[in-house]
Amino acid sequence: MVFHLPDYAGYGGVRAFYDTLTVPNGEGGFSPYLAKSVTPNEDHTEWTITLREGITFHDGSPLDATVVKNNLDAYRGTYPGRPSLLFMFILQDIADTRVDDPLTVTVTTKRPWVSFPAFLTRSQESSAANALPVNTNARSVMTKKINRFFFIPGSPS
Repeated sequence: MVFHLPDYAGYGGVRAFYDTLTVPNGEGGFSPYLAKSVTPNEDHTEWTITLREGITFHDGSPLDATVVKNNLDAYRGTYPGRPSLLFMFILQDIADTRVDDPLTVTVTTKRPWVSFPAFLTRSQESSAANALPVNTNARSVMTKKINRFFFIPGSPS
């Protein structure tokens, strides 16, 4: 069996412009980055993503739980008007996404998904060709073309 290992030099170049909810860490796992935490339940069928406060897109609109939920729903093909041709297969094991509060999203999966935090990092490799993010704020669409999925210019404080 052959496994694709990402080109981390190119990955670093992408990270110079875009940030993700999680990032690879020195122990071979993934750590929260734009997320404050990414926590599973005991059997890894429910993941709670808590976002850091004060993170904004380059136009000043906030990164909040609704934006994260809408993007996950768009990529799995359940967001109205945003059919998904690639990620609907990758994300077919997501049963539900739920906004718990302005900074918390819960993702429920159909079966255990231990590597879910890796998806929150690796999504940028596959989604660079996608046109627009799903955001609750319709203003400044032309300037938002650069923000794809969880790619938010700047760094969390």
